[in-house]
Amino acid sequence: MILSDLIPLKRRGTYQGYMNIVFASGTSLGAPIGGVVADFLGWRWSFGIQIPLIIISILVLTLRFHLPEREPSKETMRQKLRRVDFAGAVTLVRPTLVLLI
Repeated sequence: MILSDLIPLKRRGTYQGYMNIVFASGTSLGAPIGGVVADFLGWRWSFGIQIPLIIISILVLTLRFHLPEREPSKETMRQKLRRVDFAGAVTLVRPTLVLLI
């Protein structure tokens, strides 16, 4: 949803391709790498080793991803809230909450 909101339609396919590569890499390599780290360094390192990866990800995202400039919205907060489907949100959250409880 964030991608479809921020990226223009012409470039969306490229960014979705990047996201699919990252997702597939994480899905296929995450468990084996985590198992190797847990076997040789201990399970606690599986959490600690993520910190440098997160920092690198934030740096790359900050340096490479530039959001397009948007003109300020002239809508009031009340007009923006009118567009939200609160009944649909409650209908979606209520059964999910029941399943979780």
